[in-house]
Amino acid sequence: MDISSPSPDAIERLDRGEFDLLLMPRKFTSAAHPLQSLFEESYTCIVWTGNTRVGEALTLDQYMSAGHVSSRFSASSPSYEEWFLKTSGFDRRIEVATTNFTSMPHFVIGTRRIATMHDRLARTLARYYPIRLVAPPIEIPKLEMCMQWNSFLDHDPAHIWFRKLLAEVASENAFDADSSPAPVAPGVDGNGVQCPRPVLAACG
Repeated sequence: MDISSPSPDAIERLDRGEFDLLLMPRKFTSAAHPLQSLFEESYTCIVWTGNTRVGEALTLDQYMSAGHVSSRFSASSPSYEEWFLKTSGFDRRIEVATTNFTSMPHFVIGTRRIATMHDRLARTLARYYPIRLVAPPIEIPKLEMCMQWNSFLDHDPAHIWFRKLLAEVASENAFDADSSPAPVAPGVDGNGVQCPRPVLAACG
């Protein structure tokens, strides 16, 4: 499997058949191709455990006056919460922009910065980093993550199998579930044809 970082031209690359599957918020999907909803995710804020300026609750003034860590995939590809906050008139002071969500705690620890991120991922990261979760003072709509594929792959046996596998995994709470062996992918499709490696792009 080849996994690609999201890019501003992800939909165009899907059109051209360069990507076999996109994982992205419904907001950024295309009306020209089939898609399937995978899960919904809420948002929370993380701060360093040594940040004494933020108590158990985070006020809007504290949120807007603090420096922030955000995840951006490119100048024209913001993460979902950054897109929502900016279009809602909340122009935060972004001090650090990363290209992935899992690196966010590194830029929060030892500082007074705030990162706004997916709730379940934040809870998982809090097991390993000195961070704590605080509810955001702004109600951010839940993110609906979808998978989208080019219609020419709609009836491809290997692609159907892969989509079914993703949907099954997404229906479980992967952050809390016990570890279990991953299912074995079939090496050939129903016609005995070798399955190619899927090309996947994901963003949130």
